[in-house]
Parts: sequence; structure tokens; C-alpha cells
Amino acid sequence: LVPCRGYRGLYRPERSFAMVFRWLAWLSPVAAITIQDLHSRAASNVSLADGAMACERPAGWCATASMYSLEDCNLDGIKDQVCDNSLASATDKRKSIRLSGECNTYDIGKVDVPDCGAIREKRRMADHFIYITKSDHKVYKQELSKMTLNSPWIEAGQGALVALVVYKDGFFGIGTDHRIYRQSFAMLSTSSEWKVVGKGNLVAGDAVDDTFYAVGTDGLIYSQKISTMSPKTDWTQVVGKAHEHHIVSIAIHKASDTMYAVTGDDGKLWKMILSDLGSAEWANVPQNGACFYISIRGDYIYCRGTHKQIWRQKLTALTATSSWSRISSAGAESVLVPKMKMCRGTLLEKKGDDIACDSIKDDTCGNFYEKAGHTDVYFQCQRSRASPASEVMSCLAQQHCLLDP
Repeated sequence: LVPCRGYRGLYRPERSFAMVFRWLAWLSPVAAITIQDLHSRAASNVSLADGAMACERPAGWCATASMYSLEDCNLDGIKDQVCDNSLASATDKRKSIRLSGECNTYDIGKVDVPDCGAIREKRRMADHFIYITKSDHKVYKQELSKMTLNSPWIEAGQGALVALVVYKDGFFGIGTDHRIYRQSFAMLSTSSEWKVVGKGNLVAGDAVDDTFYAVGTDGLIYSQKISTMSPKTDWTQVVGKAHEHHIVSIAIHKASDTMYAVTGDDGKLWKMILSDLGSAEWANVPQNGACFYISIRGDYIYCRGTHKQIWRQKLTALTATSSWSRISSAGAESVLVPKMKMCRGTLLEKKGDDIACDSIKDDTCGNFYEKAGHTDVYFQCQRSRASPASEVMSCLAQQHCLLDP
């Protein structure tokens, strides 16, 4: 073997080892299993607590120390491996990032790989938008705080998709072929491609922690661990029997450990305790309307209604007579509103005070936040740089959350 020449140099360990193991595989079927195991481990996620996933560093990857660094690019609290050639060369601008939860997406050694700052910014901004798919199966978006009944939708992504699910730094898309696809926020564009990551006959889904819950074409609910999902792994049925009116969409309200569902025959809303999926029955949720696709963000449930319009109301105020507010007249097939980080605790609000930030009693999201206008969104604050010891705070859109009721 020739000496390693650093990151993406002439020596590619995986190729050299592959040649050796292919020769061994000809001699022994056991060796064939070994190479498959080695290859999967080199590109695999390492499961951590709470469904978090970090990437293993393959042998020989980014061997030049000055090019290697650890940064949290996707704001999940896990350090990502960054290999930037420009740190060691004035002319070589290639880079690779082994991103937690998506080890191979940016591990391509190309100039157009976004830097950590760009990935972080797109992750932050993703929570500001509402996304839909239309009858052309493309992805559209608009800024949630600025949308009106007739404001235009911006084409955001190509593909043949019937539904979207947000997970960490990107989307899962359910295709017209009923398989699962994946793409990050940072790479999403009208020309970027979706990567197949899961098989199945699926129509909708939602994700929480390290679990993807999916609605099958048969109306049954299935699940699979995201960290081990692949186009070959199987789904596990988690709800005993199909609903008589055929479930077409689900959304999870993590704070109450509840899965909500809508049925395609009548547009009614149902719920089941998430931790009791294997034994519980669907309970009807009385509400004044018909929904055929749903998404939940904080205390709000979003509904794609009979005429493909989008409606919204608070879950805590939802009754048989409460009214839905129409927020868009668009011809939506599915709707997705990304879930913000939840602040669990009591907001100690200083009424009429827009200078000093309010305190949240429990600091799951941090200590100080300021309410954004008349919305339910709170932006994290930092002490003023001009006067670090002062009580005056600057509210920065570095992290934001919804107060968990």
C-alpha cells in the first residue's frame, strides 16, 4: 500500500481494503460478510442518548490535521466532522462534512458543499416557513408570519412527493412511489435531488426522537428507527388494526405524548397515546370541520381541508364548536409546519417591556427569551455586548422556541 497522502489524496483506504476483501470473499463466504460490515460501519451513525446520532470517523479520513475541525453545523448539540482543504491550500476549495444523522450527505469533497454557517442559517430559517406539496408533487413554501390568504407560494424543491416530514436538519419526503426520500435544508433547491432512504408503501408520516412513524397505503401505522433506516430495512406495524375509515395522515404532539390522525373517508380527527400505540384504541376528537392532512407545531394544529385550503387552530382550544381560521387559499395536497424547540416551563413576562428579555422559569431552551410581537414565538436573548453586566438584553434569532403550554 502507498503512504496516505491526506484527505481525498491518491490513497483511498476503502478501495484498497475492498480489493483485499474481494479476494478473500472469493475464498470464503464469511469474508464477504465482513467487508459489508466494515463498509457500513465506516459510513454509519453512532446512536447516542435521546435518538441523537453522531458519525464515526473512517480511518484515513481528513488525515491533514490543519484541515480537520469539529463544529455543530446543524444545531443538534453534536459536533460534526469538517474537513476543509482551503485551510491547507490557497487554491483547493473542496470540503466535506460528516454531519450527525446524515454522515454521507456532505461527505463528497466538492467546492459546492456549504460551510457550517450556511447549514446553521438554513436550519434556523426553516422554522420560519410553512411548506406544502401540490398536485404537481413539488415542494412550495412561504414565510409563516407574513402569509395572507392569497400570498404566493414559492417553489422550493423538485421531486415527485406526496408528503413531507421535518427531522433535524432536513426533510423526509414520501414519494409518489410510496418510498421515503431525504434531503437537507441546506441543499434543497428546485434542481437538487432527493435520496432514497427507506422502502415501503407509505402515504404520510411524522418523526419524533429517533423514530419515524408512517401511514401505510393500507391505513395502518408503522414505525422504524431513523438511525438504522435504509432502503432494505423493514417497517414494524405498531397499531393493531386498521381504522374503519382509513387513516391518511398523522401528526405527533410530543408534549402530550399524543399521535393525532385524520381519516380519509370523512375528514374526522382522532388521537391515541403515543406510548400506548400497541394496545390503545383511536379516540375521536370532536371538531368543527373536515381535515385530510394535518401538521402540528407547538399548540397549533394545521389542517388541509376539503377544498385544499389550509386552516389552523389551537389544540388546547379545540372543541366540537370552536372555529378554524383559514390561513391560505392555496391548492395544497399536504401541509408541513416544522416543529420548533419547546420551552418547558413558566414564562415570567415583564409586561410592556421590550428592552429587557423575559425569563423562562425552566431553562430547557435557555434562560431569557423575548416574545416576537403578538405571536407565540420566543427568541433567545444574550446580554448586550456593549455592557455585558447590564440587564439590558439583545434578542437574537440564534435560537427560538414555542412555549410549551
